[in-house]
Order: sequence, then structure tokens, then C-alpha cells
Amino acid sequence: MRKRDRTNPLNLHRHIWPVFRRKLFDAVSCGASRRWRDEIPETKPPPPRPRSDNRLSELLRSEAGEEDRPALSEEEARRKTEALEGLQRVVRELQEERAAEAAAEMLRLVEEEDAAGTVSEAVAANLLGLSALDSNKPVVGAAPGAIRFLVTTAFGSASETAPPQTRQDSLRALLNLSLSPANAQGLLESGLVEPLLRSLFDDDDVGSSERALSILGNLASTPEGRRAIAAAPDGIPTLIDALGWAESPGCQEKAAYVLMGQKLTIPANTAPLNKA
Repeated sequence: MRKRDRTNPLNLHRHIWPVFRRKLFDAVSCGASRRWRDEIPETKPPPPRPRSDNRLSELLRSEAGEEDRPALSEEEARRKTEALEGLQRVVRELQEERAAEAAAEMLRLVEEEDAAGTVSEAVAANLLGLSALDSNKPVVGAAPGAIRFLVTTAFGSASETAPPQTRQDSLRALLNLSLSPANAQGLLESGLVEPLLRSLFDDDDVGSSERALSILGNLASTPEGRRAIAAAPDGIPTLIDALGWAESPGCQEKAAYVLMGQKLTIPANTAPLNKA
């Protein structure tokens, strides 16, 4: 038997080549050998930038400048910042199911003269969101000043300067509150019935008219509400006139619900009014 000579260059070449070929294949197929890959340090994402405490003040001042109005002074920016921070605190209270405290805090912010114009829009939107929950409807309705604020913003003196979206938010919040029988007395005591009836002619928005009639329908589910609607000036003629709004089937249906579903007494000589 012939013994293999390991010192032969040809034999040595055949022995080394498979090892070299395996390492070469590993390098070109993965971009680097496992040894070098293991030594590559793991990259970490950059740390988040810290939030600036003065960012809110800067935004308030820049917003005023963008609208070609005089820039807010440091004192005005500070007051508005404090008011908006108060709203943020209110949102946290809402998340913690502290509805009564949150509603009272929002109304307190509105009563502050310096922040009234800035905060009232946000308060109306927050009351709308808060009143959407069934469990919160009686809580918001019982909060001192909540219904009065919504009625004033939707129909009263504040409605003359409030943006349309704020008025709509207030009207929607009143609709949410009217779904709870516990709020019927407070809504009636606020004198809401007459502004609702007037809005059917003053507002050309069909959606607003439907919401107003929906509130009247919810109030008419109580004896006190039926009496208030029947006693309102031009209340019954207004509802009868709404029955003829062929372009607004939703209004027709809701007006019929108030008149017929609640069995209101309609005088025989009642004449319908024409919608403006």
C-alpha cells in the first residue's frame, strides 16, 4: 500500500483549497464572516429631543403674528399658557373619570375674563365630548353653570361672537344632555325652549334645525316639557309649519313626533308660520 506524501505540494494544495473556498463563500455571501459580524456594534436610535417648556408660549406668540395682529406680550402669552395648561389638566381628569370636577374646572376657566375668548371654544368642545357618555350626562347637567354656558354660547349673547363650530358644539352638547331625563328640569329652567323654536327660522342649516327639534322632542317626553312647548309664543304654529318642510324630511318627522307623539293640544285656529 502506497503511503500518501503530505509534503507534496500538489497534495497540500488539495488539502487547503476546500477550507479557503468555504471561507471565501462565507465572506461574499453574507458581506463578512461571522466573526466580523459579531464584532459590529449594535446601533441605537438617537435619544428623543426634550420638549421645551416654552414651546406653547412661542406658538401663541407666533400665531398672533401670522394673522397680522399685534404679537402677544409676554404677560398675555403667560396667561393664555396657564389657561391652556388648565385645560390639559382637565383632560387628564376626564381620563380619570372625574367628570364632575372636570366640568366645574372648565366652567371656572371660562369665567376668567382674560381667558374667556380663548378657552370657551375648547370648553364647548370638551363638554360635547364629555356629554357623549351616558354615565356623564346627568353629571354634566348637574354641574353649576354648565347648561347656562351652553345655552348662552349656542343662542345667547356669546353666540354673536362665537365661531360657528363652537355654536354647533354647544347645540350638540345640549342634545346629548337632553337624552337624560334627569337634565330635563335644568334645561327647561334655562329657558331653552323659546331659543330652540326661534332657531328653526333664524338658522338656515337643516342639521341645526333637526338637532333643535330633537331636543324639543326629548323635552316633550316629560309633562313639564310638553307644557313649556305649548306655552311658548308661536310654539305650536312653528311646529305645524315644520310639517310642511318638504325639503327637510328629518325636520318633518321630528316635528310630527313633538306634536302627535307627545299628544300636544293644538288650538283649532292655529295658523302655521312660514320659515324664513
